[in-house]
Amino acid sequence: MSYVADFEHDIFISYSHIDNRSLTPGQRGWIDAFHDTLEVRLAQVLGVDPNVWRDPKLRGNEMFDDSLTSRAGRAAILVSIVSPRYVQSEWCLHELKVFSESAETTGGVRIGDRSRIFKVVKFPFDELAPIPELQGTVGYEFFEMDRQGIPRELDPDMGDEARRGFRRKVDDIAYHIRELLKEFRGAATLAKPVERPQQRAIYLAETTWDLRDEREAVRRELRQRGFRVLPDASLPLTPEFRDAVREQLRQCAISVHLVGGQYGIVPENERASVVSIQYEHAGERLGRGGFTRVAWIPPTAQPADDRQQEFLDQLRTGLAAHHGTELLEGVGLEELKTTIRDVLERPVVETAPAPKVGESTDPIVYVICDPADLDRCLALRDHLIAQGVEAVLPLMEGDEDEVREDHRQNLVACRATLLYWGAAGEAWLRAQLRELLKAPGYGRPGPIPLQGLYVAAPSTPSKERFRTRQVLTMREENTFSVDLGPFMARLLTTP
Repeated sequence: MSYVADFEHDIFISYSHIDNRSLTPGQRGWIDAFHDTLEVRLAQVLGVDPNVWRDPKLRGNEMFDDSLTSRAGRAAILVSIVSPRYVQSEWCLHELKVFSESAETTGGVRIGDRSRIFKVVKFPFDELAPIPELQGTVGYEFFEMDRQGIPRELDPDMGDEARRGFRRKVDDIAYHIRELLKEFRGAATLAKPVERPQQRAIYLAETTWDLRDEREAVRRELRQRGFRVLPDASLPLTPEFRDAVREQLRQCAISVHLVGGQYGIVPENERASVVSIQYEHAGERLGRGGFTRVAWIPPTAQPADDRQQEFLDQLRTGLAAHHGTELLEGVGLEELKTTIRDVLERPVVETAPAPKVGESTDPIVYVICDPADLDRCLALRDHLIAQGVEAVLPLMEGDEDEVREDHRQNLVACRATLLYWGAAGEAWLRAQLRELLKAPGYGRPGPIPLQGLYVAAPSTPSKERFRTRQVLTMREENTFSVDLGPFMARLLTTP
């Protein structure tokens, strides 16, 4: 009996029989191990035994048996165990086709943002001739690439590490199948597609082999928390790669980028890696507002070549490209997850364009300073007000949460910022510069259009050395003798 009454089978496993041959005489095959583990794990997460079917018989030819392949059409879900042999097998491709055609009469192949076809990639295969039924399906890769670029299969009989990886992957599939089966069971009818409530979408950028496990851990947690994770299918490594990335990012409010020591694959007709291109287009998405980009460089990241070293340097020092970016470096995976949760829990703030000077008494210039410089900074604020410009200073009293929220709201509402660098050290200044770049992530419709830096006394070697293109820099020679003319001129002409 099936968990979903409308179908003869809950799951149909489609596979090539050569992939079930054991490398060791007397040992069970890989397909047997996968089937048994999936069936037990799915029963545990469902609470009942599912109806899982596959053809156990070995055949010496590829003659179609309609009585067998028709079973695929009577299943709620198809699990395709893809391998080099599978994509060459007319039998396996026929099962895919039968299932897809039958699925169109029972709710469609896609239910909301999910496919009823689960693509289990046992071993890498040639994708030059794409299989239409597998396009747009999420792949569960049961292999890992070693440092020489050789794929190593996750075999439960090949040691503890491989067994843990194998079971972790099966857990993911079991949980996602459980979600889909429950939707089928709760649907009033399968005559039309099952409608699912709209989920908030998160772009989890594809990464390199050295961070594959970490990406899967983040993806698993986001899915379990009810978020829709994109890309939900493999991105094409063709000239269409950029368009596919842009389309996926368009649907999202946040992107997450895991950047390690490897440079990554370079798509056709490109010079940059998939990791770099995704990060670049997430930056473009930032410019349209209502979006936050999170980048993580783990403690173990050691650049493998000059290209990756250059990319990492751009992430660290290319501040002008980091508007609305949360950049984490040298921290663990759990801190990355915490940061993602914090970003997701921020309310979506709809903001109107900042008012023009004279149209409102709302703050226009946000003057930011360290508490040690407050007395001297008051003179700067008063000078701006005397010039007919509203100015506001940071909140200096209240608990930490109140001060932080006031700071964020000022970054959202202001028309310009002016950093006052006096008694504080260079570390304070760099932290403030990064804060300015995060402003779109706090609810601004775009970056802060005018950012100034007032370098005040006392003179220090770090102040003398400091240079940046991010902000308009003005240097004080004596007590409050700096010329604010360039800043004021830009302020009055900035839309």
